[in-house]
Amino acid sequence: MREYIFISLVAKTPIDWIALDKGEIKVADVVTQLIKTMEEYANYGFSVMADKLESDKGYFFSKRAFLDIFMELTDRDRRDEETEDDVEPL
Repeated sequence: MREYIFISLVAKTPIDWIALDKGEIKVADVVTQLIKTMEEYANYGFSVMADKLESDKGYFFSKRAFLDIFMELTDRDRRDEETEDDVEPL
């Protein structure tokens, strides 16, 4: 799981890997960027969980609670992609 999280962070963080390889940016700066991205995703997840608890106090007593959240988030992402791909009529 940690490997997948790290790979996701690397993919989602805008890092100039060539500049890092050339020594133009420091490793510590890249690590700071990766940590910042991870914290942003974690904070978003905590806010989603807080919203669910506000609307239904017993939401997380369900065995499917986290699966439902993941499905809801991925469905939202798919809908956003579909609307971005739509071409406006001339």
